[in-house]
Amino acid sequence: LTVTFTPTTTGARSAAVSVTDNAAGSPQTVSLSGTGTTSAVTLSPSSLAFGNQQVTTTSPVQNTTLTNSGAAPLTISSISLTGANTGDFNQTNNCPLSPSTLAVNGTCTLTVTFTPTTTGARSAAVSVTDNAAGSPQTVSLTGAGTAPAVSLSPTSLSFGNRKVGKNGGTKSVQLTNTGTGTLSIGSIAITGANPADFTQTDNCASSINPGGGCSISVRFRPTATGPRSGAVTITDNASDSPQQVLLTGTGT
Repeated sequence: LTVTFTPTTTGARSAAVSVTDNAAGSPQTVSLSGTGTTSAVTLSPSSLAFGNQQVTTTSPVQNTTLTNSGAAPLTISSISLTGANTGDFNQTNNCPLSPSTLAVNGTCTLTVTFTPTTTGARSAAVSVTDNAAGSPQTVSLTGAGTAPAVSLSPTSLSFGNRKVGKNGGTKSVQLTNTGTGTLSIGSIAITGANPADFTQTDNCASSINPGGGCSISVRFRPTATGPRSGAVTITDNASDSPQQVLLTGTGT
């Protein structure tokens, strides 16, 4: 008699092979017993929240530990990103894939980073497909993309008529970070056709938080007669960089 055991559920299972014949003591029996086991997956933590992250920059890594918390080897067929914004997240792992298995009580690590491609709420999931109950198991991923934005008020300064070689007074521009990410200023400079006719000073820090701002003061001192022009050019990490404040005046 050849017998195999294929448990349909976990726990103790029993049966018997019964032989009915014309011998004394019929039917004779062979008792059968076995225990059904299964693999199980525990993910800790089961969600990763990355918070605010500047668009196109990469967050610090966050990890989730996958544990085979069952009583049988775990066979993992795939680990992949799923959900609404898979392009904003990246995952790597050291988990064994089929035909290799993860031993009972064995662990492996899922490593995730967040690089938002646009502003606003972003979400996805790491999906683990395996032979455990509840497959696929998921780790939810959330984050928000942020970006700076520059507002200049006013966007142009007109100094009117000024005598050549004489200071023509000072006018100011207010720069405000109206975006959701930190503004990093690389440079503020006078450019344009007649940069020598204008000078600027400012109190702008290299980094300006959302809602913060600074002032740029410009002075006009024409070096020649006639129309003179230039610009305050601001180079930063906002999407429309460089921004400019147009400058005009007339030397007399």
